[in-house]
Amino acid sequence: MSSTKSPLDLLAFAYYAQVRCDPARTAEHFTSFSNLVTMMQNFADCPQSLPEILATERSRDRFTTDDVQQAAMILGFGETGVLGVEYSEADVPESFLENAWRDCVKRSWRDPAGGAEMLR
Repeated sequence: MSSTKSPLDLLAFAYYAQVRCDPARTAEHFTSFSNLVTMMQNFADCPQSLPEILATERSRDRFTTDDVQQAAMILGFGETGVLGVEYSEADVPESFLENAWRDCVKRSWRDPAGGAEMLR
């Protein structure tokens, strides 16, 4: 790596390195990268390459921890959700999660107004 790289090039390099070296925590790395790019977009001098990297990573089905929480709410998790149970990756068995998804699909079939939103 040459010393002529800008700090923003180093940010992209560091993100890619983290994802490559620690794939189990990709969602956490993508969340941090996404938060930084979103914040930087509020400034005029944010290079176009960073939002492009973000869009490319989204197209690879990368997701943030906020996306996981939003999906859990759509599935019916949460105090006021259909399931009435809080979502915790460590405490919810995979089979329960699969059944929640199946139930959400069935609920969407019966909801002509908001059903399509549940399936996204």
